[in-house]
Amino acid sequence: MSCSAPDWPWTAIVGILGIAGTAGTAYLSHIYAERQRRDERDNENRTRFHKERFEAYAAFVTAVAHYKKVLQTGTRAAMNDRANSADAEKAVGAAVEAMEASAEAVNLLGTLPVQTAAHELLRTAADAAAAVYAPAEFGPKSKAFNAAREAFYLAARNELDSKD
Repeated sequence: MSCSAPDWPWTAIVGILGIAGTAGTAYLSHIYAERQRRDERDNENRTRFHKERFEAYAAFVTAVAHYKKVLQTGTRAAMNDRANSADAEKAVGAAVEAMEASAEAVNLLGTLPVQTAAHELLRTAADAAAAVYAPAEFGPKSKAFNAAREAFYLAARNELDSKD
């Protein structure tokens, strides 16, 4: 059975549509499989270091809490008795160094939002420590430190809770 002249264009059009449909389906299958591999890789990366991140964040938070306590003690010493403030100043400096040391693990394991929040927290901590002897500056810098601390907590919680 041969195609007559009027049937020929429709046969060719249907054949071309079939080939295009097959190629389109293959392309969409490839895109879907690639997206699925990428999602699996992202999920693995997000959960792979979960325990290590938790431990690094906990160490950093502990160092921040110690710094806050030392800073409050140092502030009282600076305002009450300038003679004892040298020891308090050393303690504040040591607490800042401990925070910086524990932030290294956060920078190594954390995501960009957590790293950024930790960096801001360190910056505001140093600013607050420098303002211990300037009561007019210490209040606002202490508030900035507390806000940065809360921002770090929020970023860390968001990261650790996103276990999809």
